[in-house]
Amino acid sequence: MNIDNLPIIDNYEIDATGATARWPDTTHYKVEVPAGWTYWFVAGNCYVTQNATCDVMIYNAADKLVMYLADYAAGTGHKPFPDATFGPGLKRPIKLTPGMYVQATFGAAQDANAYATCYVYATKGP
Repeated sequence: MNIDNLPIIDNYEIDATGATARWPDTTHYKVEVPAGWTYWFVAGNCYVTQNATCDVMIYNAADKLVMYLADYAAGTGHKPFPDATFGPGLKRPIKLTPGMYVQATFGAAQDANAYATCYVYATKGP
């Protein structure tokens, strides 16, 4: 697959308190593949503002865990994913079909300064 001409979506969203599509609550950031699309996951980053653990995983449309991308101990600051534990040897981009999602879960509520990204290429159809 030649990804050079595919649209890029960064899914950047700030403010964990905003109850948005990507921050449904203060402890979760979620990017779901919409119907009719395929995403090709490349990488992402969470900026943790309140001392908390940070786990990032890929789930299928049935909410079953498919893959771990990151597992950070409590702390603050940038948390790239995949991390040093799960990233080496991981072949990317990873194909995500409709209903699949990337989710970051934080061990403590984040505030309005917390943000996250999930960098994907997007294609219409399967």
